[in-house]
Amino acid sequence: MDTSHRRREPQVIGWRETVALPDILPAPFTGKFDSGARSSALHATRIRLRTVDGEDWVEFRPARLKGRPAPETMRLPLHDERDVTNTGGTPESRVFVRTRLKLGRRIWRIELSLTDRGRMTHPVILGRTAVAGRGILLDCGHSFLLTEPLKEAKA
Repeated sequence: MDTSHRRREPQVIGWRETVALPDILPAPFTGKFDSGARSSALHATRIRLRTVDGEDWVEFRPARLKGRPAPETMRLPLHDERDVTNTGGTPESRVFVRTRLKLGRRIWRIELSLTDRGRMTHPVILGRTAVAGRGILLDCGHSFLLTEPLKEAKA
């Protein structure tokens, strides 16, 4: 039987998985995958737009992970600025950066908005566009199907 046209079986993941953002938060942490969210968001504070040598940049302080030192202020190129409907259903203007996401052994680039998620349980929410076209199937009824849960230190 010719299998050259057969699609590869999708990689099944849970709604929570251990991830990293190597350019921002290289240490692993628990990320939340949300099929109801279109875009992805990272908890960040002190978000400021800067122009350096004619290029637009975003300065921000990324999420502090439990049991780890506070991260330094970062600067990444501005990818986009647009309105997003937040978890409360209210439109708000957000800045977006492009960065790498690490899930299991795979790493790829995603678009990530920066916003204050301080009241949320997870520092990052990963929406549909983060996994679209990646051969990933989200099982919303389970957690940690691809990765092991972290034994996170208490804050």
